[in-house]
Amino acid sequence: MRRLRYAVAFAILATPAAAHDHMQQIVYNVHHGLFGDIGTLTREIHQDGDTVTISTRADVRVEVFGVALHKMQLAWDEAWVEGCLQDFRGRTVRNKETSTIHAWSEGAGYVVEGKSGRTAAPAGLQPIAPWSINIVDASTLMSPESGKLYPVAIQAGGVETLNVGGTMRRVRHYVLRAGT
Repeated sequence: MRRLRYAVAFAILATPAAAHDHMQQIVYNVHHGLFGDIGTLTREIHQDGDTVTISTRADVRVEVFGVALHKMQLAWDEAWVEGCLQDFRGRTVRNKETSTIHAWSEGAGYVVEGKSGRTAAPAGLQPIAPWSINIVDASTLMSPESGKLYPVAIQAGGVETLNVGGTMRRVRHYVLRAGT
């Protein structure tokens, strides 16, 4: 059995729920040890009361002497209400191969539709995209690229101090283990 292991450190910033719209944009530079800066990943989080929408976009290209060795573009959109995923739509293009995923809440669980057909998923489904501390409550993780489902075990790894945006913050460390 192959295992995926995710170590996730979260800065827990307690803020009261806002009664008005709030939008946050986070831009990550994608850096490769050999090829240098190879692209960006941008995540926009829009909160309006108990409704949250997340838009993730990425454009990554590895080129050598003008020849593309690897290209990936993605567009993933999530809709959440009261901390529960309601709808996920994802399109990923990796080296000209396109995968499209659609997942939605239905009854007490979810339906995930992608290249390999339609699959039922249990309550507690979360895309593997740790934008929120709520991922530590997930029972099942979904690949936003393939729609594949992974049962997950989450282990608290303790508290440590990290430099977050130039400020030292105490953060909680979690280890997520997902099996296939």
